[in-house]
Amino acid sequence: MQSLNYSDDASAETGLGPRVRALRHRAGLSQENLADQLGFTAANLSAIESGRNDNPTLRVLTALASFFNTSIDTLVGSQSSHSGDVELMAEHFAQLPDHDRLLVSDIMACIASRRVGS
Repeated sequence: MQSLNYSDDASAETGLGPRVRALRHRAGLSQENLADQLGFTAANLSAIESGRNDNPTLRVLTALASFFNTSIDTLVGSQSSHSGDVELMAEHFAQLPDHDRLLVSDIMACIASRRVGS
């Protein structure tokens, strides 16, 4: 399965349907192509994009988010104001060597334990 990076262009769209449509167009895929790659029907994808199905299953949301390399929160538009920061930190964290990841994890655990005790 192909993986794409979620774009700021698509995040400007409002609603799940327009976001999915924008991402699919950006990937150069037809509804049929994307549906085939994700294992569901073009009719289901069409219903999501048009807003006729504004409450897809978790399986469908997970498949879309994974395909477009984004979170479900971002895909449905309920992204918190800090999610960009968290995603950036996660990218940096993933690039660290193992010993540095352990150090960062220890520091975060220490900070978290201080906050609980406050």
